[in-house]
Amino acid sequence: MIHLCALSSEPMLNVLNKQRNSSKLRFWMLEKCMVWDMHPHSRQYFRSESAIRYEMERHFQLYDKVIHPFSRFAMFWESVMVFAICVNLVLQPLCSAFEFDVVSSTLLIPYVLMVINVIFTTDLIINFNKGYGDDFTRTVTLDRSLIAKRYLRGMFLIDLVSSVPWDLMAHTLFPDTQQGRNVMLTMHLIALISLLRIGTLMTYLKTILDMWFFSGNLQMLIRHSIGVIFLLHWTANLHYLVPNIQRHFNGGWFPESWTTTWQVIYLKSKVDRYIHSLFRATCQLSATDHGLFPIESLADMLVTTCTYIVGYIYITFVTVMALHYLMSRKSSEIKYQEVMSQLDKYILYKQLPIETQERILYYYEYKFQKFQFREETIQDFVPESLNREINYYASRKLIENVSLLQEFSQDVAGKILSCMKIEIYLPNDIIINAGAPGECMYFLGNGTVAVYTPSGKEVCHLEEGSYFGEIALVLRDRRIATVIAIEICEVYRLSKEDFQKYIASEDHLLRRFTIIAERRIKKTYALEERHKQYLLDHSTKWEEGF
Repeated sequence: MIHLCALSSEPMLNVLNKQRNSSKLRFWMLEKCMVWDMHPHSRQYFRSESAIRYEMERHFQLYDKVIHPFSRFAMFWESVMVFAICVNLVLQPLCSAFEFDVVSSTLLIPYVLMVINVIFTTDLIINFNKGYGDDFTRTVTLDRSLIAKRYLRGMFLIDLVSSVPWDLMAHTLFPDTQQGRNVMLTMHLIALISLLRIGTLMTYLKTILDMWFFSGNLQMLIRHSIGVIFLLHWTANLHYLVPNIQRHFNGGWFPESWTTTWQVIYLKSKVDRYIHSLFRATCQLSATDHGLFPIESLADMLVTTCTYIVGYIYITFVTVMALHYLMSRKSSEIKYQEVMSQLDKYILYKQLPIETQERILYYYEYKFQKFQFREETIQDFVPESLNREINYYASRKLIENVSLLQEFSQDVAGKILSCMKIEIYLPNDIIINAGAPGECMYFLGNGTVAVYTPSGKEVCHLEEGSYFGEIALVLRDRRIATVIAIEICEVYRLSKEDFQKYIASEDHLLRRFTIIAERRIKKTYALEERHKQYLLDHSTKWEEGF
């Protein structure tokens, strides 16, 4: 049965717009700053359309001045920051390493970095007004005080220091004297703190790659490749920076170094000098050689030693990562990929229609979330009391949404949850059929369902936190309505025996269920009678016209 909604389907944003008299520009900006269902994290945190609508409503009513971390604007700004951070990680070491070179310098790089500093300053302001998500609890925080507290304890100091245009200040504010050059050198070294933004770069980059559906292995390859490129670039600049610092503190003269060999001195281009430095860094990081030029000074020896150590550590790290990948081929992610591969072959063998293929794949993706594990096997090795505790905390979102479950102690609620069976229904699946015997009731964990009378009249929609099917357990044995899944739904099934044991045994709960059941019966029967009369009238008119 296909759900064709007969109720009001007015978009949620238009409904909210009527509740508040806002200008078109302000509302457009608000829409771009609200949760976006296409964001890669939206479906991980909010696993249904109703949950996304609830999040939008919560954002609009309580935190309309805050940017949602899973919004269109957040995705756009993170893309801008990926570009800006990459430019900074390339140009800032160049500016610091070659600033005091004897070859004439250009002010182009400091001005480009000034533009990057403006972007970083804007990002500083945005971070105080953008919420954050907790991957462990799958919750989003939009409270400004909590946002500020978390940011101040995190990356704020690094972001603040890296937002200052140190290079331009060094060029414009200080004279070309020994003391002025000391201050300029210090500023250039302070500016290198911005290199710590590489962690932010990798975080934003992962979100963007998730957005474009890159596989986990391909994402890891891209991030490691970028890491290798930056490591080579930074090491090349370090090899040139350290001798320059030594020369600066020696008043323009220092003992022999690879940068003072006649081959390097006669190179008039900074690009050529950088290429020689990059080759030297590559040889030493790969632990193959020390480059074209011998180690001449203590500074060369120190930098070379550090480079060899970093190179060995990185090679070891890559080797361990590769071995870990090969040894973990039976991990949950790989098992999931193997199951999906078998599923593709099964679908091909059965020659199923396209629509059925999509529904099967949709079900597996939703159920396992790209992880494959045997929950029954795991639970068999866990004590019953611990299983109840696991079920309680795993279902905390259901408990928060269903006020009925909040009235029980954690132990009793855990027992009820352990009795429930989780079932997943795809869009247009029939969960309950009118007239069928009622042997259970359902609690809606995720998704939205539509309720119909026996003749096909749509009564209402129920969203997560609702329950249905209790009428057959409280007042009568058969179902009085049909319930259909509008989107993919995760429901908790409670059998009639467990209902009698835990809920019907409590008089006040039974009375509440009875009152709600009688109200629902009355509404359903009234709509059913009006719909039958409507169908009868139209049938009579059609026969008369015929």
